[in-house]
Amino acid sequence: MRLSGQLPVGASVAALAAALCLPVFGQDTRWKPVGRGGIELGLAGPAGAAVSETWFSPDGGALYVLLRSGAAWSTADLGQTWRSEDALAQADRAARFADRPAGGGAAGRIVRDPFGPAVQYFLGRDLLRSRDGGRSWTNLTNGGAGSVIGERQVDIAFSPQDPDLVVVGNSLGLWKSVDRGITWSSLNRTLPNFPRVAFLPMNGPGGLRIRADAMGELELSGAAAFRQLRRRPARPPAGWGGEDDARRSPKPPILPPGFAVSYRVWEDGAPISPDLTACAVAPCQAPRRHYLTALENNGRLWAGTSDGRIWVSRNGGEDWRLSFRDAEERRILRIWVDPENAAAALAVAGARVLRSTNGGAFWDDVGSNLPAGAWQAVVGHPDARAVYVAGEEGVFYSRVDLDKPGPPGVWRRLNGNLPAQAVDDLTVDFAAGRLYAAQAGYGVYRARAPVVEEAIRALNAADLSRRPAAPGSLLTIRGMAADRAEAGNARAPILSRGRRETQLQVPFNQAGRSLGLTLWAGLRKFELSMPLARVSPAIFIEDGEPLILDAGSGAIVGRNRPARPGARLLILATGLGRVVPDWPAGLAAPFVEPPRPAAEIGASLNGAALSVISARLAGGYVGTYVVEAALPPTAAVGVGVLRIYADGVGSNAARLVIEP
Repeated sequence: MRLSGQLPVGASVAALAAALCLPVFGQDTRWKPVGRGGIELGLAGPAGAAVSETWFSPDGGALYVLLRSGAAWSTADLGQTWRSEDALAQADRAARFADRPAGGGAAGRIVRDPFGPAVQYFLGRDLLRSRDGGRSWTNLTNGGAGSVIGERQVDIAFSPQDPDLVVVGNSLGLWKSVDRGITWSSLNRTLPNFPRVAFLPMNGPGGLRIRADAMGELELSGAAAFRQLRRRPARPPAGWGGEDDARRSPKPPILPPGFAVSYRVWEDGAPISPDLTACAVAPCQAPRRHYLTALENNGRLWAGTSDGRIWVSRNGGEDWRLSFRDAEERRILRIWVDPENAAAALAVAGARVLRSTNGGAFWDDVGSNLPAGAWQAVVGHPDARAVYVAGEEGVFYSRVDLDKPGPPGVWRRLNGNLPAQAVDDLTVDFAAGRLYAAQAGYGVYRARAPVVEEAIRALNAADLSRRPAAPGSLLTIRGMAADRAEAGNARAPILSRGRRETQLQVPFNQAGRSLGLTLWAGLRKFELSMPLARVSPAIFIEDGEPLILDAGSGAIVGRNRPARPGARLLILATGLGRVVPDWPAGLAAPFVEPPRPAAEIGASLNGAALSVISARLAGGYVGTYVVEAALPPTAAVGVGVLRIYADGVGSNAARLVIEP
């Protein structure tokens, strides 16, 4: 989609800002924490990042904790409030270790209870206790259904003031028991030890998704907490070992499904690239410092290395072309590629923000007046001409053309009320115009996304994606409330309008590769252009859940009402193209003998074809199709991925919960 009438920022403005070293502008950005309930993994409370040590002060008045990240905190009220600690914490650690009775081996260690000479605790996968000097043991954290506080216990603290109070630190945070291990509660809700996370692409089923080490993929459930979607243990691919195991990034990048990286790219357990680092062309003094740090797959494969190289493969890894080499070998920490136009790409290399508008043939630095800091994340939006970066200095944005060369605009700071700490990752919800930032320890924050929020943009009404329009499909126009619309020379019926939002239907007679939209709001006129396809199927998603009905009861299928094996499903969608017989746009479909799509319709669950019973316009609705499909009686229980197809073109992925 391209909005006409918007002029790029003039070269003189950007050049002047860079030449005069103008300060970065800022604005009063209000960030709102999201997922304040923490991370719910079905434990005795919210989980957190890994803990290295925990101990009480000699008088028992304060509890200290040292996180795996190196941050130290103390609390004088058992977790209601926390205070950052440095030298004081180190002094108490020294006193604690001077008389710490401990033993054990590689599988764990034994710690004696200072209030009971015969009482011992074993810190291992679980927490065990012995009351008879180690002759017999009781598991305090695992009753058979898994640990209630997480695995890999690393430390335990005993309160000098209360013999029944013990605190345990492990791989999932800090936990408290007031009855010597019989019951447990979490101290992670208020402790600033939210794990370091990376955002997952916002183009799949559901809402905001993140990936956290040791926790797998998580999704924001409403605004309350992050909940686990799936656990993906970090396992090397078949054939991995030796140098590949040694030359891996200590901070694994987000990888497309089926891919792994060392100093080369692996797909489905086999290497598909040579050594892409500087070690391939010259002897390396320290080979373990040379590995891949970024990988993107958008029809092309893009790989970034720890020594400042960007590679591109247009044929799935058969051939690789060196796209960029940083003279100072600064680490490529992130590559972003426009999902709809592989020619538009961004990357961050140390303090540099790189742009390519021709598929990586040429890169230029668009950092202009950005402060000199290490950037961790970058994301762009060509239609809104917006680029956002994040790192040690916080969050910044600028107007930058991504579809043609041009000077950058002036960068503006968006830190606002964010904690004064580096931002690890960044993502933008382009449909809602919201910006998300992740900070290790503190969690995830949301703010309005300047430029994108104000930009007029056309989105698919079903999943608010930037997928192409199709004859008869429904579009949501964000950024304006239009009172009249045309597609080509045909009227595009407006179905609803609200504050800065319009929903309309594409006329069924549209053809070609692009759709030109003209919108009026009073006397103001706007023109948009977006891709057009014969079919562009999309399943309706509402509040993260697909609109799928049980054909027998008419009830919506979801987490609270799972589908059953053998059930017939009614899948609501748009974008299935022209219908037979012809039907006028803007008119609700009849209940009796509604028109049917001309395209061949299919459906799948986890990649396996489903039986499609019928496909038609939904009676009483405009631009909405209903696909009836049957689940096999042998459908696997759990969470599956459902898609529909029109002439072989697949829809978005819809999450389907199936229970016996």
